[in-house]
Amino acid sequence: MAVETIGAAELLARVPLLADLEDGELERIAQVAIPRSFPKGARVFHEGDESDACYVIRDGEVRVTREHSDGRAIALATLGPGEIVGELAMLDGGVRSASVEALRRCRPATAVARAP
Repeated sequence: MAVETIGAAELLARVPLLADLEDGELERIAQVAIPRSFPKGARVFHEGDESDACYVIRDGEVRVTREHSDGRAIALATLGPGEIVGELAMLDGGVRSASVEALRRCRPATAVARAP
C-alpha cells in the first residue's frame, strides 16, 4: 500500500524508530499528531531552532542541510515518504542540528510533539 494512502498509525509503524511500539501506543501517538503541509521551497525548520517535534513524511520530499562556516549550505540527505526528520533534537532536547526544506510540496503525516 502506498504511504500516501495509509492511516497515521500505520505510517508511524513503518518508521524504524517507532516500529517496536505496540499498536495501541502507535494509535495514541497518531491521535495527538498534527498534520502539516509545506509548499515547495518552505523551511520546515532551521538549524539552531529549539525543538519539540519531529515529522514523518507522508508525501513529498525534503532536503536536510547544514550551514558550513563559510556560509554554504551542505546537503546531508534527501528524505521522502515514510521517513522521519527532526527526531534527534526532539529526543535529546537540544537545538536543531540541521535545516530542512521542502523540495516539493510536502505533507508530513505527523508532527509528533515531545511532552513538556
